[in-house]
Amino acid sequence: MDDSIDSRSDTTSGPSAMSLALPWEVIERIVDHSFGFTATLCSFTLTCRQLYPRSMHNLYGHVTLESRDKLFALCNVLQAKPKLQILVRAVAVPLEEFSPVPLLSILPRLYRVTFPDGNRYHDLSSDVAIHNSTLLFCHLYGSGIRSLTIEFVRFSTCSAFLRLLSAFVSIEDLTCRNIAVGLGIDADSQLVRVQHRLSRQLRLRALTVRRTMVLSALAAVFLTRRGFISHRLAGARIGGWLAPCSQ
Repeated sequence: MDDSIDSRSDTTSGPSAMSLALPWEVIERIVDHSFGFTATLCSFTLTCRQLYPRSMHNLYGHVTLESRDKLFALCNVLQAKPKLQILVRAVAVPLEEFSPVPLLSILPRLYRVTFPDGNRYHDLSSDVAIHNSTLLFCHLYGSGIRSLTIEFVRFSTCSAFLRLLSAFVSIEDLTCRNIAVGLGIDADSQLVRVQHRLSRQLRLRALTVRRTMVLSALAAVFLTRRGFISHRLAGARIGGWLAPCSQ
């Protein structure tokens, strides 16, 4: 497949050499509604030159990866066809399968990362392990990411959760759903230090928290001493239950 994403003919007026059964705008809408159907979008790229750019944007704009093998396979494709790298705007991959090397360094327009539930049974019986080198690489190469979603993950401590947040230095939209905390013990000084650093670093515009055991840790970051949401936070949706961090 040609790795060029430029239209090779005028797409504003639609095909002129053939009669269309549907208006061109309707056909383009069909392509957009085919998001997530890889085989269908691939067919569009192969059968219609004028639909190629739109189909490629839908194929690579938001990528969902269920395993580390698929993550590395995507990296191989993007490194072989560098023109595709600018198409990827959002990536979803289970946190336990996530590897920022070389993914983050080759996606200049990536702005949204989602760590979805990697287990269809919503199993939160084990803590996720995140190596310090992963956090460092996210800090170095994830500055363009503005939106972060974390779902169905269990951290060993509240500090471990907050250290993950601090690795994404530019996020403006944070969503946390069904996050659990294990039996690890946070040292008082360590937790306060991480919370203080995060409160100075993050400039959130939107915060969504539902059914999470780290709500109190987030409150220490985003609430003032009088209990008001920080003026930097434009909006917050908080629901579910509250459990204190281990101390």
